[in-house]
Amino acid sequence: MPEKGIDFLQKAIEILDNYDEPWLLGMCYGNMGNSYLIAYEFSDAIINYEKALAIFTREDMDNARGKVLLQLSRSYIWLGLLEEGSKFLDEAFEVCSIFDEPIVMANLHWFSAWLMYNYNNNEKAISDYKEAIELAQMAESYITTSDTLKELAYIYMQDGKLKEARKLITKCLSINKKINNELMIEHCNLM
Repeated sequence: MPEKGIDFLQKAIEILDNYDEPWLLGMCYGNMGNSYLIAYEFSDAIINYEKALAIFTREDMDNARGKVLLQLSRSYIWLGLLEEGSKFLDEAFEVCSIFDEPIVMANLHWFSAWLMYNYNNNEKAISDYKEAIELAQMAESYITTSDTLKELAYIYMQDGKLKEARKLITKCLSINKKINNELMIEHCNLM
């Protein structure tokens, strides 16, 4: 439950305010943002991400800063505030590209694909989805791979490319059977 996590993180923040451990405080704010994001409380997520971002920027913690920028981008995109989400996404790409973390880059391309899809740029969305899938597979992130395969299949269906969509759905189904994700298996079967 995100509520319990939020309570524990709030207590940790109260304690850390008395110590000179900015990286721990930043991590708490970032995780608090994640907890609010999971609960779909976007304004609280954004407030906490911005606090984490300020700390990570001040402390020159670029890796953590890039990940928070990624989460800010996701929050704004999910809210439909595409311009703001795009701004954070561009900055996250700039910061995160210097680190060798395939799952982070996979998520950046995934969010870029969402953004491009919302801007009706299916060609760029498809390119970003393909890059996200490749990077997620490299990171052995089955959930991210599955989700991006499913979303790319939707675009192919909309474009009338049913054969390509079916191949992706079959791959998605195979992944979810492997990890026993019953909900996604049913979702794939409905597609």
